Amino acid sequence: MRLVQYLAATVRNRKLGSSMLLALFVAILQAAVWWITPRYTSIHLVGPPRSGYTLTSVQLWSYDAQGRPDFSMIVPRLERRSGDAALYLDMPGFTLTSNTPGVPDWHGHSRYGWVNKNNTLIKLQGPVHMQRAAYGRTPPV
Repeated sequence: MRLVQYLAATVRNRKLGSSMLLALFVAILQAAVWWITPRYTSIHLVGPPRSGYTLTSVQLWSYDAQGRPDFSMIVPRLERRSGDAALYLDMPGFTLTSNTPGVPDWHGHSRYGWVNKNNTLIKLQGPVHMQRAAYGRTPPV
């Protein structure tokens, strides 16, 4: 009974009563925000799909669907970054195999190179030099 009388007297006091109503409104508003927002779910990180690494003195060979040599590369420094899973090449030297009798291979080098995540695209960057020896009536390129 005394509590009810105290609360009634507090509500009659305008400063204290408005403060109590404001506090009650804020508490209800906060409860509504907690109720409306989605529950926090922890994210289970298992790590990147591939780790970043650096290789030095690398030799790569690629073969076509019939098992014939298609492409070879010598790279002094190769780096795979975990962010985009692409390969970054420093000073790659490469050979494009002809697989046609009597036709020489293409040889080349560039300052930098990039290989996409799926290993289906190679971009040579910086000065790129390619050459092929002469054959038949075709001059050297």
